[in-house]
Amino acid sequence: TVGWVLQDPKGSIIFEPPVRVRSVEMNRTHAKSASRCPAVINMESRYFEIKCPFDLHLQFARDKDGKPVLQNMLGEASPIRSKKLREHIHIVDEVEWRYKDRPTIQMSLPYIFVADEPVYLTQLTPFMHYSRQPMPGTIFGGRFPVNIWPRPLQWAFEWHDVQKPLILKRGEPLFYVLFETTPQER
Repeated sequence: TVGWVLQDPKGSIIFEPPVRVRSVEMNRTHAKSASRCPAVINMESRYFEIKCPFDLHLQFARDKDGKPVLQNMLGEASPIRSKKLREHIHIVDEVEWRYKDRPTIQMSLPYIFVADEPVYLTQLTPFMHYSRQPMPGTIFGGRFPVNIWPRPLQWAFEWHDVQKPLILKRGEPLFYVLFETTPQER
């Protein structure tokens, strides 16, 4: 059993509960349909989707001193105020980037997962969802035991093509979390 809470109770206004990844809209009428396959059903039962809390249209740039900055391309039409945006999204210090030409940004999230027994949480890209507009980079994954290291999640993004904007839509999958337990003896 895995539980979850929001670090900030006010966050429930914009941060939706995690939802199980399911292929309910797929064909289940035929006995050989992939959506009736026990292996597919078992895999989906372990994945939960964390949805994007707000619309974002960001562009990477450098200021007059050459320091990395994020530009909110939605401007006045942005559903999130600049101050709140800066509270949730920031550029990682340039010396900490894995590659000197690939900026890393992070989004602070209030989700904390907990368990009493050994359970590992793996955070990964939402690979079962199709996006018409692929992101200009990759999502950092991670794996840790929630029973001994409960902590707020972060979404980390490594920007490979800084000429392209990062566009995220509220309600679309931001990432998945996968839960694994240690093998049980019978």
